[in-house]
Amino acid sequence: MITLCLSLQHSTLSLAFSCPRRVFIGPTRCLHESRVVLRGKNRTHRVSSKTTSLLPKTQLNRRERMEIILGRDGDRCVWCQTPITLDSATTDHAVPRIKGGPSWIENELASCRRCNKLRGHVRPLDWMARCQEKGWNPNSEAIHIALQSLSAVIAERGGQRKARPYLAQQERQLKKF
Repeated sequence: MITLCLSLQHSTLSLAFSCPRRVFIGPTRCLHESRVVLRGKNRTHRVSSKTTSLLPKTQLNRRERMEIILGRDGDRCVWCQTPITLDSATTDHAVPRIKGGPSWIENELASCRRCNKLRGHVRPLDWMARCQEKGWNPNSEAIHIALQSLSAVIAERGGQRKARPYLAQQERQLKKF
């Protein structure tokens, strides 16, 4: 049992995480069953859930993450199709971190440094249109798959309240594309 207590001005919030098999995937995710107990000043909430995610127990390092991303997206930048290697590739977030995008493999695309820097926080489909204007040939299939899989994973795992409307807007625009 792990217990974390937070004191917020006039009330104390206590969180307790437990699992009989102790196979945790982060602070609140467990492969078998996780139970979260929230104790406020006057009330107690119990939330039980089952997680079917097959994520590893620990966070992958950069090289392992990039191997998975390159295996999925190919060995070319998704935006300009420049050949990239494991060492030269960068992870470009489909939903930028500043817009609430998680740092999950489903949200990461393989891109070259130039495209990652030039894109900044531009929406993925807007940036794809700019790349086409520049005469580049973006891998629209990989981008579409990343957005759809991220949407499915967010629906499964929950949370990401800031990324949800951003992603929903991109999915609407994706249908027009």
